[in-house]
Amino acid sequence: MKKPVWILSTLLVLMPALSNASDSMADKAVDYRQGVFSILGWNIGPMVQMMKKEKPYDKDIFARNAQRMAAVAPMALEGFIPDSATKDSDAKPKIWSNMDDFKSKMKDLETASAELAAVAKTGDMAQIGPKFQNLGQACKACHDEYREE
Repeated sequence: MKKPVWILSTLLVLMPALSNASDSMADKAVDYRQGVFSILGWNIGPMVQMMKKEKPYDKDIFARNAQRMAAVAPMALEGFIPDSATKDSDAKPKIWSNMDDFKSKMKDLETASAELAAVAKTGDMAQIGPKFQNLGQACKACHDEYREE
């Protein structure tokens, strides 16, 4: 009587691992990079609203979100593994044929987000404004070239 319970328990424990085993590395890479970009979008959204004065400026939230972006931006490139162009991705296929330029643009995102995070701590809008514009330009440069809108 105990054997069926043991087998059932083992199967329940292994089910998540078995269901993920069918996911290809390309699918996992797409999921990963979409997660990273979701985090970036979640954090830049309120900062955009503050910069446009659609939402009251909150130094602490702005600095926290800028710091999060600086921490996460370097992770994005990891999700662009070879052969991970799939129909579930907004990434244009030319990423893989122009990887050096794509990497350069991703480095620009890393740099811009780190620079914004450094000045965001001060609350000095004279410093924050230009660094925020640089971040926006870094995002736009990559989106224009490598993202299906």
